[in-house]
Amino acid sequence: MDELTLLDRLQLVVMDHPENVCVFPDERFPGEGPPPTQDLLAFRREIFPVKAVDHRGKDVTKTLREWDRDTVRDFAFRSWLGFAEEHWVELDFGDRLKDFGAKDLLILCLAGWTDYPYPESIYAAEQAGIALMPSMLERQGEDGKWQKVCEASFPAGLPRMMTVDVTGKLAGPSCKVRLRTNMQVFWDQIFVAPLVHRILYQSGAEEIKDMDLLHVTSLRVHSAELSPKVCILEYSPDGRQPTIYDYYRRGTNPVTVPAGRITRYGDVTELLNKADDCFVIFGPGDELTVNFDASCLPPLPEGWTRDFVLRTWGYCKDCAPFTATGDAVEPLPFRAMDAYPPQKTKYPDDVLHNDYRKRYNTRPVGKPRK
Repeated sequence: MDELTLLDRLQLVVMDHPENVCVFPDERFPGEGPPPTQDLLAFRREIFPVKAVDHRGKDVTKTLREWDRDTVRDFAFRSWLGFAEEHWVELDFGDRLKDFGAKDLLILCLAGWTDYPYPESIYAAEQAGIALMPSMLERQGEDGKWQKVCEASFPAGLPRMMTVDVTGKLAGPSCKVRLRTNMQVFWDQIFVAPLVHRILYQSGAEEIKDMDLLHVTSLRVHSAELSPKVCILEYSPDGRQPTIYDYYRRGTNPVTVPAGRITRYGDVTELLNKADDCFVIFGPGDELTVNFDASCLPPLPEGWTRDFVLRTWGYCKDCAPFTATGDAVEPLPFRAMDAYPPQKTKYPDDVLHNDYRKRYNTRPVGKPRK
């Protein structure tokens, strides 16, 4: 991709739990309302809709039952990349949620992927009077009319599970909801899950134990190496979208890289264990290899399984013509900036950050636009 990654910190979260327990981080593309918490959400039960149909009335109940790359995709694309006709999936839960009260914790789990609109396509659509509409969660009232529950937003990029807190919003003897959008969002699996445990993202603990349900260990970066590689090629094993990547299939892609200086190749371990605005900056064709020391992990109890969440802190910058300073590496972002490009604040000018830039940001890339 025509992008730079500015990676500030990495952490591997190791989650051990019984095989009948699922754990996902609370994540989605942030829209209106509270941002995703990144808390770890655990549940034992999946409540699927009795029936699901798309905006054309096609039955997609089976499609949304499994997370298997078979998505709801029978909607028309518009000429602007990332935009589609207004479409939705309608989910009838019947009476399957009738036993949950207003205070019972319920999470709407939505697996899928998004083909992002680019800044150029958003601008062109807005010029034509078409605003981007992230997925809206609506519930059908007794009068048959649809009423907005909340903005569900959309999966942040390629296939992943996103979560929406719907506590107190789906109660009643019957429940029919729909997700409506004009984006190219492809739903793969949808269900409601009663929450049985939440581990707060901001807890700060390196190890959290609940021996009946969950054991979480957070690992620091043990070693990290930045090296030159060629781009990994995309392919589809089953003819479906999105394409996936094969590490052993490599080639060259025509890409644009912003002009400036980025991180030199070699050991970059010290840059990734603290969020301090000292980044590993890398672009297309670069490879960052990171190792974590697993020797401190506990043995896995019988009947348990192990999952992983890779937490990342940092920024991404593309080279699109409508991206501010998209032709240059500078100015660097930082946590205390008022906006980007910064208007009233500046990247830290102190011993730590000046030394970081002098020692690490020594690799020239790109050519300035004329």
